[in-house]
Amino acid sequence: MFLHEVVEAYVTQLAANGRSIHTQRQIQRHGRLLVQELGDPQVERLRHETVAAFFASDAVARTAAGAPRRASSANALRSSVRGILTFAHARCAPRTAFPRAAGASARAGRAGR
Repeated sequence: MFLHEVVEAYVTQLAANGRSIHTQRQIQRHGRLLVQELGDPQVERLRHETVAAFFASDAVARTAAGAPRRASSANALRSSVRGILTFAHARCAPRTAFPRAAGASARAGRAGR
């Protein structure tokens, strides 16, 4: 799954959750900036070093006009990206582990140790 697909799915989920249209548009703007700066990678190949480099880049530190970005705006951008990537992780994480049965104890089967 590509990053732009995750952004679209996240905005759709925000709408389904009843989030404000303003919140949805802000997430879209921030997601578009992230996709533009990172080159729309596959989410499975996205590394934390790449995201850290994005946060340290002029794309985050400066506005499109080149002026320094206000701290509150940069923090909003960070929060949006964190939400997008958390959603991506939940959606794209490998589902190899079997969930425990409802009510099963984490220590079940350890009696006598």
